[in-house]
Amino acid sequence: MRKSYALILLTIISPSVLLAMMVDVVALHWLAAPLICALPVLLIVVAVGEPQRRHWGLLVLWMVLTGSWLGLLWLSSTRPFEQPSVGDVKQVLALMLVGLGVVPMILTAWLYARDFLSRGLTPEDLQRLRKSRKR
Repeated sequence: MRKSYALILLTIISPSVLLAMMVDVVALHWLAAPLICALPVLLIVVAVGEPQRRHWGLLVLWMVLTGSWLGLLWLSSTRPFEQPSVGDVKQVLALMLVGLGVVPMILTAWLYARDFLSRGLTPEDLQRLRKSRKR
């Protein structure tokens, strides 16, 4: 995905998500979940530029975020007042911590670490850096 397409999508998605969450229609909340989860992925695309081999990783990140968000919507709609717990932590809180916090953070760090050598400094870059340092 090109940077310009990501910026256009961010421009379209942001107000539509805000509008969907302002209206008290549950179906709009369910439809807005994939758009909400696309925002951080699109921001990564804008920050990095054109990721060459990261497309599948960003797709997996989007799917993890969307699945977690839809799980939160499902848990809050099925049992709003009686939340079962995992250990001493409520299911909604556990899903938020793991699905929206830990897993995406590890996945994103792994994607960048995997491609660091191929996208990091090349020997030519190091030579230019050494030459500029000697001046």
